[in-house]
Amino acid sequence: MPLLHLNQLSQEGQQRIENAYKAVVEACAGEVRPRSSVGFDYGILFIRELVGEQPVHRFARGTPQASQNAEAFSFETRAGPSAQKAPEAMPKTEAKVVEAFERLASNTSSEVGKLRQELADTRNELIEEKAQRKKAKDLTKGYKEKADNLWKANKQMEVELNEIRRQNKPPDQLTDNDIIELVKQLRRDIRNFTIQYFGERINLHSRSNLARAKTDLQNSISIFIPPESVHHCVSNPGLRPVIIQDFIWRWLVSKVFSAYCWSPGDTSKAIIDLEKLLFGHLQLGRINQSGDPERKFHTWRANTSQMVHEAAEMSSNPRQDRDFVNISNQLKDDLMSRIQIWLSGKKTLPIEQMVNIIKQSIVLDMHLSKQIAKFQWKLFDDNTRRVNKFDRNSMEPGPGQHQLEEGQSFDLVLAPGLVRYGRPSGSGYHIPLLLMKSQVAKIFI
Repeated sequence: MPLLHLNQLSQEGQQRIENAYKAVVEACAGEVRPRSSVGFDYGILFIRELVGEQPVHRFARGTPQASQNAEAFSFETRAGPSAQKAPEAMPKTEAKVVEAFERLASNTSSEVGKLRQELADTRNELIEEKAQRKKAKDLTKGYKEKADNLWKANKQMEVELNEIRRQNKPPDQLTDNDIIELVKQLRRDIRNFTIQYFGERINLHSRSNLARAKTDLQNSISIFIPPESVHHCVSNPGLRPVIIQDFIWRWLVSKVFSAYCWSPGDTSKAIIDLEKLLFGHLQLGRINQSGDPERKFHTWRANTSQMVHEAAEMSSNPRQDRDFVNISNQLKDDLMSRIQIWLSGKKTLPIEQMVNIIKQSIVLDMHLSKQIAKFQWKLFDDNTRRVNKFDRNSMEPGPGQHQLEEGQSFDLVLAPGLVRYGRPSGSGYHIPLLLMKSQVAKIFI
């Protein structure tokens, strides 16, 4: 096959190819480098089909730049360049080659123009995106600074609020578990005391003041015992301990708890009178979700109790110690005078155990008085002095008692339940929380 070189073309054909090539170089100058991937491969293949050859195009001095001219371009067959000047191409073949090259150049220039426009659009988009990113970065930085400032302000406010709370909050704020353990211990001691000293059969016929003692017992326990059945109940060694448990707990709730027996001298009476005066200003029987009146009242009560207790602890006045001993003995004597008639004749007066139970109760009341939360004993008192149906959500059978069915009637409250209103923070006084269930029993007369 003969080779086709530029010098085989006519002067006009060479000029047209050179102009077309220069147009492509100028179109690419400064922005896009003309490579085979830009369109020349397609154009060469198109020319190859026209001339019936399989030529390979190349640029004699690498990729052409804007300073290069079109004379460096040549076609050759796979056999390599010819050493001799080939004869001029046929006019028909030359026209086809030149027209094909011009179309190639035109298409390439058009593609370059499109690429240039796409490049410009891409640059504009990048500039706009860069501006948007900068704006977003500035906004993020501003928001972060605001968030940091807000976080610092909140932390400072939290520190200040905690400081205020520490100033207003009594230090002796026990957890629910601490209070539950104190009550459990008192329950065990009362139960063991009644079983140890009231669990034997007794003879009541020779005892004086028996009628008055029976009446006192009837009026001081949950169950209403018919007069003709009182003698049988207190004589029965299986019934008497649980009846005395009910009796002692009701006596403690009325005589010790919320009575401020732990405070010195006449302080207890002053606190109780002031408490009644302040509590009277609250809207009784009305749920107040904001809790402001309750919070102020119970915070005052807790702070006052703490202050009185600390003053008594710091004082070296022996009179205060005597006052505590005196009130403990008075309470012990009162309780003993009411239950000793039910002791077995073989038992001595359990003075030490009675004093221990009373002191435990006084200490427990002191702790409860110093809590900002409000605690209430659940004895199920109402106009009929009892609740007739067992509720497993708030009650449980006492130790050693038979299981009770839901809705079944019961007779005695062996130990009252304990309900907490409010939190140590001084909120939520309208929400009751049952800390301990009441222990109840069913007896058969």
